[in-house]
Amino acid sequence: MNNNEISNISMNITQNPSSVPNPPYIFSDEMRNRLGFLESRGDYHAHNTSGGGIGALGKYQIRRDGLIDAGYINSNNQWLGKNAIYSQDDFFNNPDKQEQVLNDYLKSNYRQLQNKGALNYLGNRVEGIAGVFDITDTGLLAASHREGAGAVNRYLNNLEKNQDNNYYMNYNKITNPNLIQMFKRIETRLRKFEK
Repeated sequence: MNNNEISNISMNITQNPSSVPNPPYIFSDEMRNRLGFLESRGDYHAHNTSGGGIGALGKYQIRRDGLIDAGYINSNNQWLGKNAIYSQDDFFNNPDKQEQVLNDYLKSNYRQLQNKGALNYLGNRVEGIAGVFDITDTGLLAASHREGAGAVNRYLNNLEKNQDNNYYMNYNKITNPNLIQMFKRIETRLRKFEK
């Protein structure tokens, strides 16, 4: 590629920033709205205290581990001031900051999925209990938002292939009912966020 071609690309990006695709760990507005609706009906002030700890916070119901992974709190639940979020009130009272927290959390999950090899499954077809779907980056991220990157990786590593070379989960081989329920929640997110 010569300097003129590079210059033309740079001019196009500067003149039309929407032509630059989001990194794979950033959700589109449609995906954000879908996730926010599923988690809290879109309520930036939602606070689910069940499950202990600080609970699930905001529109995207991000829990303690997610806030730690994204660098917003430490293991003592103290806010670290990242992106000027110094308290739970700062978090609740600024929707733009919650959107940034989601970006950082998704980025952390994406890195974990990548490191665990989960991205190697992208584009593969799964014959799920509620229908056939393809594994996509948005599906993986939505599932890891729900259950964690480690759980998603565990689901993927338990998939088997059928005669059509499609993946499926053989739930009859799993004896732990909690694991079955977790895998079903992951599968639901993978399917609902396929595109």
